[in-house]
Amino acid sequence: MLESRKLHISRLILVLLLPQLVAGCSWLYGENGLVKDNEYTYVNSQLGKKLEIPDGMKAPQIVDQYPVPSIAKEAMNKPVGRKLDTTAPVLILAVDVNSGVYSRNENTDPTVWFRIGELKVWQALLDYLKSNNIKVASKDLSKGTIITDWVTHDTDSLWNDIFGSDDEVKAMRGKYQFKVVRSPKGKLTLLSVKPLAAEYLNYEDDNWKPLKNPRQNSIQFMNGFLSTWAEERAFEARKRVLAANKGITLSLGKDNNNQAAFIADAKFDRVWERLAYVAKQMGMVIDDKDQSQGIYYMIWKGKESGGFFDSLMFWQDSGSVDLPLANGEYQFNLSALGDKTAITIAKKDGGFLDQKQMNKLFSYFSEQFTQRRQTRRR
Repeated sequence: MLESRKLHISRLILVLLLPQLVAGCSWLYGENGLVKDNEYTYVNSQLGKKLEIPDGMKAPQIVDQYPVPSIAKEAMNKPVGRKLDTTAPVLILAVDVNSGVYSRNENTDPTVWFRIGELKVWQALLDYLKSNNIKVASKDLSKGTIITDWVTHDTDSLWNDIFGSDDEVKAMRGKYQFKVVRSPKGKLTLLSVKPLAAEYLNYEDDNWKPLKNPRQNSIQFMNGFLSTWAEERAFEARKRVLAANKGITLSLGKDNNNQAAFIADAKFDRVWERLAYVAKQMGMVIDDKDQSQGIYYMIWKGKESGGFFDSLMFWQDSGSVDLPLANGEYQFNLSALGDKTAITIAKKDGGFLDQKQMNKLFSYFSEQFTQRRQTRRR
């Protein structure tokens, strides 16, 4: 009977202590625990009393070789201890070859550049937000702005991988404005993100509080998009490599402006890549390019002629063709025609090649476009 009563009391004590054990060990170790946490006690440190010299004794001679400077007034109001933000800085991760960091200034919005048109970046951003179930509060294509609704980041969810975590922070939320614009010189597309509002929620408090450094979250949000962007571009690049090795059928026709053109039976991106390869094979020099405008700036200097010994090696390809085209600078313009692409050629003075001139060039370009691209084997 006595043993049964002792067992009953032991179980009762265990039941009473169980909530404390489940709640954690804060009662044992912490600022208010049995064992004091002294991590931030230095904040309340005080200067010790000045050394008192007894009567009849001389004070030791002190040479202050390493004087400690006095604290400036501005530093007195700086956060210290638990209030000091020790979060590591977050860097913008623009890893795609056609993108990069445009501004590293802490006083400006995080901005990256893309060597591609605004509409493609705009649509990719909308697709990213949709795939991550992020609601768009408003968007204005004419201004290039996209404003998100409240985005809540629970530290116990997948967002923990993107925004980091803090033992005291239960959740964070923010509203962001993305802006897609053309660079001042007009050759790049710029994407910036600005935090319009940022708040956090502690485990011990149910009230949302303003987040002191929302720039960090903005960069992390940007990095989430850039990571997806890089993965998709890498996938597209693999597809383009496979497609580039295949030939493209070429025909004669007109572009949307009724200019004489070559009509390539492929979409813009594939023809853009293929034309660079064709130009090299034909001995043309690409001086500059702007994919967002669909323009290649090329120089034609005529077929290169080798010396006497080169002429004896008739079995080798010279690497260029003898185009019926006057030497000079030319502009190749690509434009979409549904699932096809039109290619027009303009002279440096602005005049387009007419139908007769395009007819003369057609067989040369058609042969290069339809040939299967040769790849080197290692």
